[in-house]
Amino acid sequence: MDSFKKSLRQLFNRPSAEERARFAAALAANDIPAAEDFMTRYHGIGTDKTAAAPKGRYPLHIAATHGHIGLIRRLIGAGADINAREANGETALHAAARGGHDAAIILLCKRGAVVDAARRDGATPLAVAAQNRRPAAARLLLDYGADAEMRAAHDLAVYTPLHRAADNDDAATVKTLLTHADVFKRGNYNRFYFQRALNGAKPQARAAIREWAATQKHKPS
Repeated sequence: MDSFKKSLRQLFNRPSAEERARFAAALAANDIPAAEDFMTRYHGIGTDKTAAAPKGRYPLHIAATHGHIGLIRRLIGAGADINAREANGETALHAAARGGHDAAIILLCKRGAVVDAARRDGATPLAVAAQNRRPAAARLLLDYGADAEMRAAHDLAVYTPLHRAADNDDAATVKTLLTHADVFKRGNYNRFYFQRALNGAKPQARAAIREWAATQKHKPS
């Protein structure tokens, strides 16, 4: 009987739109006591995409966007799907990579996040890190096995993580990718896509690519 009553309370005790917005704000502000209070009062609010207004974001994505480790742990512990995807296919790992939240990246990867999960546009967390000038995040993702040559089509062009960093003139991320990605260390990278990244590179990134290429046995043209 007690479990039946509990189920009824859980079924009908739903947060209002205003309370959902307050829960989302608590997640963004890293207000752990407030977030835990919502999770205690409303069953499943920590795992329900519709519960974290605005824009129907998953609670875990909100916490990962801001790098709030304590909340990420609590949400995962409450049953949040670590590989849940938002409307554009983005996972919490994408969100952490964009912000360069290294501790969040480590935690998510250790808990089973798919390191090469691709958004609808094909971008992986590594591509997002490269796009947003996050060399330390890129290094971590590579350490967890991210594929540096996964490609995303955009406007009939092909953008690898290297291409994205080179186009941003982000020499630090370019060096990170070339030095730590297995595909470059093994020398079996796709030379066509490498050349496209070189051709589209801004000055500092181009210099970093040429410096690396000069040390390789098989130099690209």
